[in-house]
Amino acid sequence: MSVFSFFRPKKIAQKSDDQSGSLNGALQAYVATFPSRSRLSSHLESTGLSSRTEEIKAALDAALSTTDSYLYAQEKGVSWSPEFEVQMRTHLVSRHPWLNQESVSRLLGYSKWLCWHEGLNATVGT
Repeated sequence: MSVFSFFRPKKIAQKSDDQSGSLNGALQAYVATFPSRSRLSSHLESTGLSSRTEEIKAALDAALSTTDSYLYAQEKGVSWSPEFEVQMRTHLVSRHPWLNQESVSRLLGYSKWLCWHEGLNATVGT
């Protein structure tokens, strides 16, 4: 085994960590209650990530789409509870492993706003 092959996994892991850090930072700029393209654009410009705008937007929109789909799939509406939040966190991270705790928290905040805005909350007695 060469010295270079010994270090290769670390370099791959470092790139993956850098990418997930970029995505998490972008998501946290993008989603504060609801998504804002202008906040995302400002963040990408200020962090020098403008050249990756389309790639980053696609990853963030996929995470938002997963969030939306999960909420709309709740047949009797969304019953907010600690158990539901754990299930949702698990669902999001299983589909988007790059998400960190803060990013998932942002998506949960967005979820609560979306449920209120779209009337997705379960009603009492259903």
